[in-house]
Amino acid sequence: MCRRFPLISLLALVMALSGMSIASAATVTCGMDITTDVTLTEDLTCPGDGLVVAAEDVTIDLNGYSIIGSSSGTGLEVIGFAATVTDGAITGFNRAIEVSDVGHVTTNRMTLTNNSTGIELDAGGKATVTKSSLRHNGSAISALLTGGIHVSGSDISHNNGGIFFINNGNSLIEKSTLTHNRYAVGSSQAGGVTVTSSTLSNNDVAIDVFQGGSWTISHNKIKDNGIGVLIDDFDNHRTVVSSNQISGNGVGVQFGNEDFGTWSGQDCEVTKNTFRSNRAAGLLINIDIGLADNFKVRANTFIDNGHYPNGIASVYGTIVDDGIHIVGAPTIVDDITLTSNKANKNADYGIEADGVVDGGKNKAHNNGNPDQCLGLNC
Repeated sequence: MCRRFPLISLLALVMALSGMSIASAATVTCGMDITTDVTLTEDLTCPGDGLVVAAEDVTIDLNGYSIIGSSSGTGLEVIGFAATVTDGAITGFNRAIEVSDVGHVTTNRMTLTNNSTGIELDAGGKATVTKSSLRHNGSAISALLTGGIHVSGSDISHNNGGIFFINNGNSLIEKSTLTHNRYAVGSSQAGGVTVTSSTLSNNDVAIDVFQGGSWTISHNKIKDNGIGVLIDDFDNHRTVVSSNQISGNGVGVQFGNEDFGTWSGQDCEVTKNTFRSNRAAGLLINIDIGLADNFKVRANTFIDNGHYPNGIASVYGTIVDDGIHIVGAPTIVDDITLTSNKANKNADYGIEADGVVDGGKNKAHNNGNPDQCLGLNC
């Protein structure tokens, strides 16, 4: 007696013997809802949208291939689910990846290039970006009201904008390279962001914090940017800039708007950084309107700054060509304390900081101005 096997059983047996899976055998097409793990076997060129994640915890293995758009649509939509996309490229879309409604995308060994936006997140969306490259996009990552971003071991380069946060949750950028962007990391009203152990170079502004608090910027190489770190406008609290190598920038670290001198914050600290060969100043604090409660500048080293100021001036019109240059309303700068800083071979003063609190142990030698310091005993 002959036994009949259902066709699906025979298909599964053949796949098992050949080392294939039902998921990998499925044909992937543009606009497809992805409900199980899939693997591409060829490039996917889409006139509109690419793929849509429609189930939890799926993996999309591009297997070295690309999802290619036509300057419109979304390459991968992750709306309300978690998904991993790995080992390939998404290029030529309005948005390479869109994540919202508390969705979570993980990219691993991905290239996102020539899109209007590499990854767009909103409505609680999250992204984990590892060993990936986001290059030549309008914006690499745009995050509005997100659940957080973790970028590790990745390259964010040659974009108009790098990573931009608006009202986001806690985020971490680590062990990454961010170079040749208009801004590498920018924000508006974003807090709880850590940038660490990364290289940020050749950007117009490496890190631009506008109305954000609780930033930690530590152990980075910040070099050859227009401005290394710009902490701008009001409501900046508990920001720490610590243990960075900051060199070759127009200004290394700047607090306060260069045009109006507006900034306010509490419990901010610049500590244990080395500022070397920044063209105008290592540290510029430029505050005419606002407040600077419990602002500490301590244990930094300033070497060879200010020799090419290129006309950069403070809000009061003073030329910025020192290791540290602090100007502001007397009722603001008297809440700034300088302690144990060292300044050598800077163009004018090692430390120009009239009206601040002298915390002691500041040292200045071989600077261009024979007085070495203004406003402190050095």
